[in-house]
Amino acid sequence: MKRRSGADDVSPQRLAVALDFLPYLAERESNEATEELLRIPGLLAAFKKAKRQTSKARAIDWRRARKHV
Repeated sequence: MKRRSGADDVSPQRLAVALDFLPYLAERESNEATEELLRIPGLLAAFKKAKRQTSKARAIDWRRARKHV
């Protein structure tokens, strides 16, 4: 798909409306990605477990972990 901005083809007012709409699109895309991740079985539970472990200082520095891989 060829990308073309089209910014030169619209009035400044319409361009401003389009620019105001971009944050909405970005948030919607982010929400869709989050929903997709939450549909993965067990992901939320694993995330919560990892968060608890790191808050209890059970995590190790990644530099140490990679030496054993």
